[in-house]
Amino acid sequence: EFTESEIQQLVTESCNQVIKQTIYSAATATSLTESLIEDIIKRLADRKKDIKYLVSCVVSQKLGAGTHSAITAVWDNAQDNYVVVKWDTNPSFYVVVTAFGIIIDK
Repeated sequence: EFTESEIQQLVTESCNQVIKQTIYSAATATSLTESLIEDIIKRLADRKKDIKYLVSCVVSQKLGAGTHSAITAVWDNAQDNYVVVKWDTNPSFYVVVTAFGIIIDK
């Protein structure tokens, strides 16, 4: 099962561990994003559920600019789900992670 509260906690713990007090740098933002996504996917896979996972991550420097996004999907609303987590505890940037869980039918 793809439980919203469980996945939010998993993503938040991953952000806390991977990002810590990193200072934003355009030169390292890509590698930071990749490390974070890899950690989240590993944590999701370690749950050993029959679920396909997709993870998207946006890293944005805190400069006062707005960020807007939208998501849509055609799927089984009874089983499949997604969670958006905004991690905003770093003074120089914030992260928005979207994790999708799609149940594998057997």
